[in-house]
Amino acid sequence: MPSYKFNPQTGSMEIDQPISRITIDNTGVVKSEENVIDGVTTQYFEYQNGGYVTVKKLDGSNEISGHNVSVSFAEDEDKPGHVHATYKMRD
Repeated sequence: MPSYKFNPQTGSMEIDQPISRITIDNTGVVKSEENVIDGVTTQYFEYQNGGYVTVKKLDGSNEISGHNVSVSFAEDEDKPGHVHATYKMRD
């Protein structure tokens, strides 16, 4: 199971293993967009409750942000030492 730590400099929780797989649960998604600007691919998912997830992809890495969503982390069974992150609409 991945472990978490609080980073007081950024004010965010951080996971100590690389995320190898991201799943966006589409239950409750009312809007989904993908744009490419200056080589950066941005995916946006908006939920019925007003929550959203944004995934920015550049050079093989992802920057993920969200609001009013639940995030769960689990060991990636296909890639030991890595994490599978699942984002879904908060109840």
